[in-house]
Amino acid sequence: MVPRGARGCRHEPGAEPGRLHGGRRVDSADHATVPELSEPLPRCGTGFDLPLVRSCERRGGRARGPRPARQRGATFRAGARLSRDPSGRPLRAQRTRRPHLRCAAHVGRPRRRRAGTAAGGLSVQVAGGGGNSVQANRLPGEGPLSVMELVTVGTGTVAPSATRTAACHWVSRGRLKILLDCGAGALHRLAEFGLPWHEITHVVLSHFHPDHWGELPMLVYALKYTTVPARHEPLVILGPPGVVRLVKALAPGYGPWLLDPGFPIGILDVRDGEPFPLDAEVNLETFPVPHTPESVALAVAAPEGRLVYTGDTGPSSKLAQWATGADLLLAECSLPEALAMDIHLTPERAGDLAREAAARRLVLTHFYPPVETSDPARAAGARFKGPIAAARDGDRFVIGGA
Repeated sequence: MVPRGARGCRHEPGAEPGRLHGGRRVDSADHATVPELSEPLPRCGTGFDLPLVRSCERRGGRARGPRPARQRGATFRAGARLSRDPSGRPLRAQRTRRPHLRCAAHVGRPRRRRAGTAAGGLSVQVAGGGGNSVQANRLPGEGPLSVMELVTVGTGTVAPSATRTAACHWVSRGRLKILLDCGAGALHRLAEFGLPWHEITHVVLSHFHPDHWGELPMLVYALKYTTVPARHEPLVILGPPGVVRLVKALAPGYGPWLLDPGFPIGILDVRDGEPFPLDAEVNLETFPVPHTPESVALAVAAPEGRLVYTGDTGPSSKLAQWATGADLLLAECSLPEALAMDIHLTPERAGDLAREAAARRLVLTHFYPPVETSDPARAAGARFKGPIAAARDGDRFVIGGA
């Protein structure tokens, strides 16, 4: 089923994607027509069922999204963790010192031991703890339906890195499989970490810098040509106003499959201050932030908690107010204080944001190389006294289920 605003409509060959109004198709006046190429594009071999490419102007009422179904697999006790051997097999359950942190961390292949980090574990700096760390080992599988899971798929930037790919974060809850941003390298990281990328239901963009959306066409291409059996479930692409125009502008270069991949696809602009229902229980919220004109922070709100992702942003007291009470604040941490600028955060400023927002815990992401020469979690801990983690690609965090 498709959330409100992504309902299907028949797209005839050669017709420009428009929007629905009162059950009939009208031209999308909000978005300029994409210039034609000098050579006609080859006709896509699939059907012409393009459900919707339009801006989102929600009316009252809730969307009828897919109902979560109970998933199979192990259910983990609150505050428990699993140790794994290098092959990934669980060995024993242990009690953690801080059950509420529940950073069950890395879902990829085991990494070599690093200074200050247990083999197979994420070192989570707890501010004010005298430099002590909480070790969280890797958990396989997904949690119960009352759990929202975050996996930091890409914690890097546009700067090439052997250990970090560009911005991408996996959020799952029941049947919902959401990507917050979709930067370069995301698809291969998803496969590396064993995440079911072919089940993605939504992609949400925070802004239009290519390190936050560059893998999106590749994702659509992979869903079209490499899923067996062929995909029939809809894919919904959301973002700040302009995301419809962005994807339509890419289509002449990539080909007709970007807008008509053979399965339903909805591309919608989400307005600030209008919660967008992802299913019957989960809403997406956006808030403008100081980075680029279209940049927004994103929040995924469910009964068990609220995940706030800053996207790229500079310091903002208004953002702190909007993020108040976040169960998990996923904050960019681009630069060290010596290189601070108004459109990015430093570890100290991320700590300030978490403190002002009274967040329950802080996870740092989006590291340029200069900031990694220091200890970002410790620097943020000088300003925020809650649990802090400097995320790596593949680290896993859980909201709810305790």
